[in-house]
Amino acid sequence: MDTNNPPSADAIRSAETRLVKRAERRQRCFSGSYERMNQLILRIRDGEWDPRATRLETLWRDPSTPTFAQKADAVTKLVQVGLLPIEQGREDLGYTAVQRERMRQMDGDALQRALGGDLAAGYGPKPGDGVPQPGA
Repeated sequence: MDTNNPPSADAIRSAETRLVKRAERRQRCFSGSYERMNQLILRIRDGEWDPRATRLETLWRDPSTPTFAQKADAVTKLVQVGLLPIEQGREDLGYTAVQRERMRQMDGDALQRALGGDLAAGYGPKPGDGVPQPGA
């Protein structure tokens, strides 16, 4: 019998769980070292210690392999019950800082449109975006 080919989906998940736990332990182990290394790099680059460097944090990707839909569902539920701010949810879903900034601008634009009486704010393009408007 070939032991390299797991006989069932449960066996595959079990093998993956062990690998995920190993990766998580390694991430925890290396995080402090990476932070200290980057503090030293900044010190060498700038020629002096920057007090802000003490706040460096190593951000690791989730080593497990949930689908995007599973992750989005979990984040949505946490945001809805108020355990997670929207911005953290966006970060957890893997959006870059530039993408999150663009989303904040879109949120602000939609809020301004809603305050200005646009009842369709947040639902499609703004008037003047070059996209034909319904009823036009």
